[in-house]
Amino acid sequence: MREVNSPISFAANASNVADQSFAALTTMAVSGIKDSLQQRGVRLTRQRKILLDLIDQSGQHLDADRLYELARDPKAATAKQPKRIVRASAGETEQVTLMLLDILRKSGYTNPVTEGSTEEKVRRLVRRLDIAGRDAPVLLGMLRQILWKIG
Repeated sequence: MREVNSPISFAANASNVADQSFAALTTMAVSGIKDSLQQRGVRLTRQRKILLDLIDQSGQHLDADRLYELARDPKAATAKQPKRIVRASAGETEQVTLMLLDILRKSGYTNPVTEGSTEEKVRRLVRRLDIAGRDAPVLLGMLRQILWKIG
């Protein structure tokens, strides 16, 4: 009698097979790269061997900066990567922009003749600030306080 696999065990088995296949492909790819370099007469220097081995062993998609870090400090491979900073939403960025523009108008900074170009400059400036999501409420609170004081 044939045993029926559950969808979960099937998925786990498929994932395991995929991981093994990927490992085999990368090993083949690295050896293929080494062969290709040797066939073209390119010396396989110690540095090139290190980089190829790092790419092979990492199992990740490495950019140049990360590859450089790993080559300089092999312990960096096991170090935790910093969490990505969540950026403020477009709505929060727009709130900051509008509040800042309101403050600038009320403080007399903007000239009615050049108000359009000033608004464009402020919008570009706030976008370049690339405000973190956790900082947006703090910044909005500061701007509200300034607006209330000059109000």
